[in-house]
Amino acid sequence: MTVYTMSDSELTTIKKLDEKRLTRAQTAELLGIYIRQVQRILNRYRQDGGSARILTKSTASNSSC
Repeated sequence: MTVYTMSDSELTTIKKLDEKRLTRAQTAELLGIYIRQVQRILNRYRQDGGSARILTKSTASNSSC
């Protein structure tokens, strides 16, 4: 699993999205990620608040090697 931490400016961008001052598309463009990922981050922000700063990404291991 890979762990990413959002910067203060990235968290501010998510807050603006939550306040409906930005759209998901605008947020995705600003953060350089896909719209679906923006929705996942926003859902986590709404659920967990500040702990949404930590993003995790699971990576599948290739057992065929």
